[in-house]
Order: sequence, then structure tokens, then C-alpha cells
Amino acid sequence: MFNWRYIKAFPKLALVLGVIGISTALFAWWWLKGTPEKREQAQLKETIAKEEVAQKVAVVEERIDRLFLADDDLYDVETGEVLFKDWISEDRPKDLFYDKASKKLLATFPRGIVRYAMDGTQEAALSTRYTVGFRDGFKAALYPKDKDVWMADVDLKTLKLTNERQITTMGIFVEQYFAENLIMATDKVIAVRNLNQQLRVNLETGEVKPTRIPTDGIQKRRSPDARVLLGQQGNEVYHYDVQTDEVIKYPIGRSQIRDAQWIDGNRCALLVDGKSIAIFDRTAGKLLPEKALPLPCKAIMAPSTTGKRLFCVSSAGLKLLDLNTMKFEEMPAGVDMLVWLDDETLMYPRNVPDSSLRGTWLKRVGKPEQRITPEPCLVDRNAGPVFLVMRSAGQVVFVTRHGLNRVKLDGSGFAEVAKTTRPPHRLLAIKEWGKKP
Repeated sequence: MFNWRYIKAFPKLALVLGVIGISTALFAWWWLKGTPEKREQAQLKETIAKEEVAQKVAVVEERIDRLFLADDDLYDVETGEVLFKDWISEDRPKDLFYDKASKKLLATFPRGIVRYAMDGTQEAALSTRYTVGFRDGFKAALYPKDKDVWMADVDLKTLKLTNERQITTMGIFVEQYFAENLIMATDKVIAVRNLNQQLRVNLETGEVKPTRIPTDGIQKRRSPDARVLLGQQGNEVYHYDVQTDEVIKYPIGRSQIRDAQWIDGNRCALLVDGKSIAIFDRTAGKLLPEKALPLPCKAIMAPSTTGKRLFCVSSAGLKLLDLNTMKFEEMPAGVDMLVWLDDETLMYPRNVPDSSLRGTWLKRVGKPEQRITPEPCLVDRNAGPVFLVMRSAGQVVFVTRHGLNRVKLDGSGFAEVAKTTRPPHRLLAIKEWGKKP
């Protein structure tokens, strides 16, 4: 039986379809035949744009040692030129590398690696569901999967995980918190918090064993390579090696370790009773004799680049301690956040309502401080002063409320790099791929 309602509506439907068909045909005719000059102009604009990008890429490759990222934009530290806006706009990488051999960029993120062309275009990506840990020069990856620990080789050409292998078989690990709960790690062993337990995992055999590692203040007591932990138990200082699962103890009598600070990869300074410093030498396997401090201290912090000096927090303020002579140097008032440029030179901001003290300052050990600019460097709540030390360019870049600034490592040659409508929150240097820090 016919539906008269649809039959009556047919002329209207036909009219609508006819209008759509005719308009589509006219547009196609206009595009294919009607505007050759406009098409040529569009193609010319596209060609010019590609040539401009190619020229910028050539400049980037030539100046790579003096370029840096300010948030998402690529700057030349010497000219202040913005070479690319939103250069790598997908996300802000943890680290950014330039591979000379392939003339490509490699960026590391919490969940993987991304390769970019020099114009910032993404070419390939390796991504995991949760945070991945890379080791052995990014040749291997460690990650949680199916509530177990997995490892894989990394093919850096294709950015794919190969030879994936399941390390544990217990199905007990909380994947989403696995990375942040890693306590210690080597290429053979990890120690990780898992729910209310601490577990030591052998990455070669898959063996999982409970362990007990005191984690209070672990950030300062753990070695930079995350293999060794120092602490105190009773009348002894203990040295725990997570790879060997061995503890070595050193008698310290009734003294108390008030604080600890690794000053380089092999030495850790221990604040004993707030009155002396004892150095643990990991290479020699010794706790060296204590050396008395000129006055009592509450904490130790911020070692210099080679560990020759560190800061002591005393009731009289911040003191700079020379670990060889055990002598203090007074620090100027109002300094609480600083960056070491080398073993002898510091930079720091003072954001105080005092025009004689306010600004960004540089100080050499044993010499008066030098004000670089009356504007204080901005400070990130988590990362501290927004400084970037570019040793390859001989410059320090820092951010004030007006924009980007630079100064030479010796404190001379202060200049504005660029004014910005909104100050950048993060500065990132471009490292050479495969080069050890």
C-alpha cells in the first residue's frame, strides 16, 4: 500500500536534492575551470611558504648551539629572533635533543619519545599507556603492563618497542603509580613501592622480594644514579646498595646525622650533630673523619658544580662552606634561591620591596655581589628561578616580568633578548643526542 504522506512530500524533496546537486556542480566547475589565476596565486603562496620554512630550517641547523625553547617558541639567544612560533606544540618535552647524523629532533616525554623534523613537524612517536623509563642511552625501556613489569629494546629509527619481554609474573603492580613509586634503580634491579609494600625486583631473573628501605628524606640521601642510599640506624651510618642488596655499616657513636647532601656522583656530605661534616666516599668505601664547622648549622644544601662548596643553613642565615678549608663565606641578605654557573659563580634573584636589593644578581666566591638588572628573575614554585645556563653559547638566559634576558657567564654583556606579552614559564636548551652530560 502507498504512503500518500511521502508521495505528497516528494516534489519538495526533489527540489531540495536538485538545489544541492546544482550548487555542488557549480562549485566543482568554479574550482576546476573558473579561477586558474586564483589557483596559481594559491600555489605560489604555498611555494613561498615552503621556501621560507626551508630557509628557517637551514638557520636552525646552523645556529643549533645558541637556540632555546621558551615555552613553545624557538629563540636565538644572540639575536632575540623567534625562528618558529609553537615549534613543538603537541606538548612540552622533558628533554630535547638534536641528532646531527639524521638532522632530526628527539624529544622525551613521561610516556615516550617523539621524533620531529627541524620545522617542528612530528614524524614518529613511541608512546606507552603509563610512564616509561629509558636506560642504556635510550636503547632499552622499562614500563608496567598488565600489572607486571616489562622491558623492551628501543628501535630508535622506527621509534618502536621490540623484543618485549615480561619480567615479573605476579600481576600485582599498580600500573598508574608505578613510575612515581620507584625508590631506587639500576640496569639490573629496581626497588618500588607497591600499595603498602616495598618490593625489590631483579630485572634479569624476575625475582620479587619484599624489602625495607627508610624513605624519609630519601631525595637527599639517595645517590644521583639511584643505586646507593645512606642513612643512620642506631649508632651506625649504613650504606645500602640496591643492586647487591648489601648493607655496609660504619660506627658513628652517639652522634646524630641531621642532614645529608650528595655533592657529586660518588661523595655525600653528612651533617653530624649540626656541628661537623663527614664525607662518605663511595669509590673508596669509606666514611672520612669529621671536620668541625665554624658555627652550628640546621641543614646543608645546593652543592657547587664539582662539589667543592655547599650551603649551610644556620640561625645566622645562609653560609657558603668551602669543604676543603671548612671556612664560611657570608652570603648577602635576602638570598634564598640560587643557581650555580660554575664552582666559583652564583646567580640569584631578590624580589623584595627595597630598591637597593631588588633585582637579579651575580656573585663570585670571595668577591662582592654584582647586580645584573633591577628586575628580579621570575621564580617557578616547583623548579626555582627560571634560569637557563647555555654553556655552548656562553650565556645565561633568564625571565623577568618584561620578557627574556641574557647575560654572559662572567656577568658582563647584559641584554634583553625579547619582550613578551606574557613571561615564559619554562626555558629548555637543545642537547646534542648521544653526548654525555
